[in-house]
Amino acid sequence: MIDQFILQQHVQPVRDKTRFLDSSHLRDDIKTIVVPFETLAEGLLGIVPSSPELTIAVQKLVEAKDQAVRAYLYALENKLTHIAPGVYHGEPASSNPASINPQTGDKF
Repeated sequence: MIDQFILQQHVQPVRDKTRFLDSSHLRDDIKTIVVPFETLAEGLLGIVPSSPELTIAVQKLVEAKDQAVRAYLYALENKLTHIAPGVYHGEPASSNPASINPQTGDKF
């Protein structure tokens, strides 16, 4: 949860948007995805003064968080594996041309 002292230093539109970044009520697997967005927002609120641009920045974080959660839920629903170096949606790197370094030809 974003520090309340930091949050109170900002205008109401910024405070309103940060409530969508609160991870305290989420189950652990979803919380793992949301916490980095919450942490980034808290860092921004600690150094950037309130402005229309900050409000938009926080809104974009909320949108990015929502998309990340949707991507995770999509992966769960479709039994996709975690995308790591050398893996693309559960397929070996050799079947994914994007996993080849164009400069060296090495596979990721």
